[in-house]
Amino acid sequence: MGYEETHMHSLRINKRNFFISEIYSKERWRMTYEAQSQCSDSVPNSSEVILILTKNVPFHNFKIFAKVRRTDDGADRLNGVLIIRFQNMEEKKSSVKYVLSCDLKGQEMASEVFEIRDEHYKSLLSENDGFTFPGDVLIVRVKLIVLCRHDHKVHRNLAENKLQPAGENKNKVVKGKERRGESKAGSSIQNHKHKR
Repeated sequence: MGYEETHMHSLRINKRNFFISEIYSKERWRMTYEAQSQCSDSVPNSSEVILILTKNVPFHNFKIFAKVRRTDDGADRLNGVLIIRFQNMEEKKSSVKYVLSCDLKGQEMASEVFEIRDEHYKSLLSENDGFTFPGDVLIVRVKLIVLCRHDHKVHRNLAENKLQPAGENKNKVVKGKERRGESKAGSSIQNHKHKR
């Protein structure tokens, strides 16, 4: 009689768009939000995302600070990336992405400051004047991609499988599939109860 440990992975993506108005004259902008995800067969996890954009008028010393902090106490590691990208009101996106990698247990955090250089955003400026954004608005597109890992122990009665005749083994596998199907159905009902 023994147990076999298996690993399951599931991907969760959280997308947000933030509109910064009067960006030309703004020297500081801050946004804090919480992203939650319920991965199959795991405890719900939650992360706090903090973004702080600072600059001197108009766009000197332009930087963006990003921080991801897990707010739950989960022991499973949460691997992921926070991707930040700029866009203007004409739906033109910057070719540069700012990426913060995360590998966090409960209450751990990751942070980084990204320098926003002229070539990172100049393609988004208005064609009329070349130094303001269309509508004086900068869109900050944020994507948090999380890869959850869960460990499962699967019971395997190896000795019994070896001793059983082929016919009986076949029946045992079928019953095992039925049990797994029932378990899946129960799990599906539980998942429907949870709302992301």
